Amino acid sequence: MGRCWNCKHWRQPGDWSAVKGFAYCHCPLMVNQNDFDYDNQPLSGVIIEDDFDCGEELLTGPEFGCIHHSPLPEGETK
Repeated sequence: MGRCWNCKHWRQPGDWSAVKGFAYCHCPLMVNQNDFDYDNQPLSGVIIEDDFDCGEELLTGPEFGCIHHSPLPEGETK
C-alpha cells in the first residue's frame, strides 16, 4: 500500500507545517462532512467529520485502505 510521503495529493503549504513532517492531503476521496454527496461517495473514500462536542473523526467507506489495519481475530465477524 502506498504512503503519503510520495503521493501527489500530499503537500505542505509553502515552508509552513503546524507539526514537523506533517502535510495536508488534498485527495478527492477525502471529503469534509459539509461537502459530502451521499449519492456519489466512493466506498473507498473518507469523510472528515467535525463534531465540536466530541472532536474530529474519520468516517471511512468499507473499501478504504489503511496502513494501520489490524485484522479481526480468526473466526470473529462484525
